[in-house]
Amino acid sequence: MFAFPAAPAKLMSRISHQLLPTSALTITRLMKTKSVRTNFEEQALYGLHPVRAAIDANRRKINQLLIDASVFESGKYKATRADIQQIYNTAKKRGFPVVLTKRGDLDRICSSKPHQGVILQCEEIELQQQQALTKEFSKDVSDARVSRRVWLLLDRVQDTHNMGSILRSAFFFGVDRILCSPGCAPLSPAVGKSSAGAVEWLDVHAISDVASLLKDASTAGWDVVGTQGRTQHRSIPDINETILGDNVILCLGNEGSGLSRTVLGACSKKVCIPTRTEVKQDTRLYELESLNVAVAAGILLQWCTAAGSS
Repeated sequence: MFAFPAAPAKLMSRISHQLLPTSALTITRLMKTKSVRTNFEEQALYGLHPVRAAIDANRRKINQLLIDASVFESGKYKATRADIQQIYNTAKKRGFPVVLTKRGDLDRICSSKPHQGVILQCEEIELQQQQALTKEFSKDVSDARVSRRVWLLLDRVQDTHNMGSILRSAFFFGVDRILCSPGCAPLSPAVGKSSAGAVEWLDVHAISDVASLLKDASTAGWDVVGTQGRTQHRSIPDINETILGDNVILCLGNEGSGLSRTVLGACSKKVCIPTRTEVKQDTRLYELESLNVAVAAGILLQWCTAAGSS
């Protein structure tokens, strides 16, 4: 296995003669910022986990990998050097260009976000379309290890950090499909970072007609579950009082307005997360009567995917 040399100067002086005599891998030391290729139609994924996940999942067309050349210097990136080494080795095997450049170049490309010394310039993930889902409603759960099939509908979730955190939880709990309504945050590098790369492994669908999709699901016998906060004006059963079937679409709404009327109207069940804190509606604390959507997602997904059938 190739190992990083101790100093970048030595690497640059001998790289063309010793390291890559037969490899298609291209490595370049960039001395000027303008030498870094920039394509505004591509994404610049940043951070160890998103970059490694994108390379391993192999769903994107990769243009080039950028690495901070100071990773070769003693004491720099000590905690993550092994991870960068692994990313480098994978790139070497895959044969796409690797560029050793200045940290300032990386800071500029990702607007000084925490890149951890690596940036992957690549194409966006291509979202799957709604039409591909119709036939899925009639399928049985084929995996005996899974007692319930869970899809997650995100209704206008706009904050990139919330989106990324939700996708990370969805991957952790084994959600089968992610359904994004119009108005959801795009799968940007910031979402990739917040998801710790989980977005690379999930089946994400762009839903143009949410109402028809949920209607088809209900007709096929799926539980379409909407989430709301419990208030003094309505009594909504909490998750401990609700029984789910074998096929579930869990719907999570916008950070400010929650689920749209269209989605709420299509839900066959509505639930809330129980709280031990009673907050009066006419107090300033009333705005704390619900959880952040990303936090709620983790609780609700654990409930939806818990072992046991209806």
